[in-house]
Amino acid sequence: MALRRIDETSLQEINQYAGELDQTIDQQKEAISIRELKAFERITNANELYKIMSEICEVGKRIWDGNNQAYYDDYLIYGSQTPLLEENEEVPEEENPGAVAP
Repeated sequence: MALRRIDETSLQEINQYAGELDQTIDQQKEAISIRELKAFERITNANELYKIMSEICEVGKRIWDGNNQAYYDDYLIYGSQTPLLEENEEVPEEENPGAVAP
């Protein structure tokens, strides 16, 4: 060991750094597992919230179905894919590929 200039102090430093590295690796693994757990909790909470919202929207749609279309539409979760246009607006050509040019 003398040829490589390793003495007792160097070995103690190496052991100290190895211990610190081991602790840091353990902390990282713990943080990863906590992150995965929290992600699962967020997904579970979001699904529960969506379920509650869906139930409320179904009640709202039943109340307003046939009575008031605007109020009924307020309880739709997913909107239309086509944009609603004002009376004086036109759909641009690139958004309406099936349109026939005048």
